[in-house]
Amino acid sequence: MLKPHQVSVTWHSIKGVNEESYAEIVTSLAMDVDALDSSAITTKSVYFYGKLIARAARLALIAEEVCFLDVIPAIRKFLKDTIEPWLDGTFNGNGFLYESKWGGIVSKQGSTDSEADFGFGVYNDHNCHIGYFLYGIAVLTKIDPGWGRRYKPQAYSLVADFMNLGSRSNSNYPRMRCFDFYKLHSWAGGLAEFADGRNQESTSEAVNGFYSAALMGLAYGDTHLVATGSTLTALVIQAAQTWWHVKERDNLYGEEFTRENCGPTKGTVVFGLLLLTGENAGLESNCYHCCLSVRYCSLTLSIPDSL
Repeated sequence: MLKPHQVSVTWHSIKGVNEESYAEIVTSLAMDVDALDSSAITTKSVYFYGKLIARAARLALIAEEVCFLDVIPAIRKFLKDTIEPWLDGTFNGNGFLYESKWGGIVSKQGSTDSEADFGFGVYNDHNCHIGYFLYGIAVLTKIDPGWGRRYKPQAYSLVADFMNLGSRSNSNYPRMRCFDFYKLHSWAGGLAEFADGRNQESTSEAVNGFYSAALMGLAYGDTHLVATGSTLTALVIQAAQTWWHVKERDNLYGEEFTRENCGPTKGTVVFGLLLLTGENAGLESNCYHCCLSVRYCSLTLSIPDSL
């Protein structure tokens, strides 16, 4: 019987913060929050815009943890200004649309260009991209429950796009769009066929997607969403540790491949049956290593066993 390690879904860091570091953190927080300016954002990309939202939301949780609540109002304003246009359909230059053929949310740019937003219009990376928005929505709902109640239908639609449990839950979306119940992890690839097979491009962002859904459950007091999100988070973490973290003396892959790709300075991404490394893909191996840790949040320390 598979028994993945339990994941404790919490808002703040799992190991806490040394109080001796509070002053330095507060100084950095003040600078980062002061630099928040929604009007200065130029990207229209679902992915890159979502990352800016999640970054600001992370600042709010760090501020709570080090008891620097003075910055929360500014972060709340930034999150409202950046999230609301995507949820109410007023974002200029892009936005979310419901697509009925495959039953899901696509971007305006992606609906007419299959390569836009990294293929979001053909359902690539949905748990990864939407996860950034869910993280911001969860945090904003936590600090402003009234706002959360107002935008709850839109928030739950984003969750259902990639984490719907079946037609009885929501007939507008397929069951668990990107999660593989045989492999017990998610896939990043959508409708388009990738030349080298299916892929799980960024394990850290896959973890973040399900973790953020669980956080949204915490924010809304939805124990079912918390349980579902935390279970899926535990499964994708275990998959990352099993398949994507190449460890020394590991017999899962060939001896030569293991020797060349294990350790903290090496990175590997598994695309179906093809194993791409920095050497045979013509890229620095650290570029692939970043896919394992690009989304850094309070749960990140639960992921690495060899990074």
